[in-house]
Amino acid sequence: MGLAIMKKWSRYKKGMIIFAIVTTILTVLFFISYNKAGYGILNILAITFLTTAFHFDIRLLVGNIIPKFKNKTNINSGYFKLRKSEEVVYKKIRVKNWKTKTPIIWKLNKKR
Repeated sequence: MGLAIMKKWSRYKKGMIIFAIVTTILTVLFFISYNKAGYGILNILAITFLTTAFHFDIRLLVGNIIPKFKNKTNINSGYFKLRKSEEVVYKKIRVKNWKTKTPIIWKLNKKR
C-alpha cells in the first residue's frame, strides 16, 4: 500500500520524505553512537542531523495537517489582530522604516 501511494507523489515530495526519514534515522544513530563512544564529533553530528530532521519533519507534518482545515481560517478573527504589546514592539524596532526593504519571495520571483 505504501508504494502505491508514493507512485502518485511528485519527485520533490518523494525526495523530501526520503530525506526526512534518512536524517531522522541518522539522528538516532549518531545519538546512540555518542552515548556509547562519547566522541564529541558524534554529538555535533547528532545535533546537526536533529536540526535538519526537525525542519523537514515539521514541514511535512504541517503540510499534511493544514489542508485538512479546508481553508476555514478566518484572518479577521481576534487571533490575527494586532495587539497593543505588539504595536509597542514594532514602534521600538521601527518596522515602518525597514519593512518595505525586506526581501519578499513573490517579489523576487517576479523579477526573473
